Amino acid sequence: MTTQTTPTAPDRRYLTLAEAGEITRLSTRTLRRAIAAAELRAHHVRRLVRIEAADLYRWLEDGDKSPSTLRHPHAA
Repeated sequence: MTTQTTPTAPDRRYLTLAEAGEITRLSTRTLRRAIAAAELRAHHVRRLVRIEAADLYRWLEDGDKSPSTLRHPHAA
């Protein structure tokens, strides 16, 4: 008798916008802007938005998006 194993999905963690905001110390509005600008990849399920943790960390590494370097567009 042979045993069949079901392939498992890669270990992925999906974050809500609020969770991603806590991790990055960025507002959900800033994250939504990055998603809208196609800078940050997100998954939409109806009205829910989820960000894969690996994508979030990749986005942070690709560009300096730390809160100290983000400036308001009208700031001097």
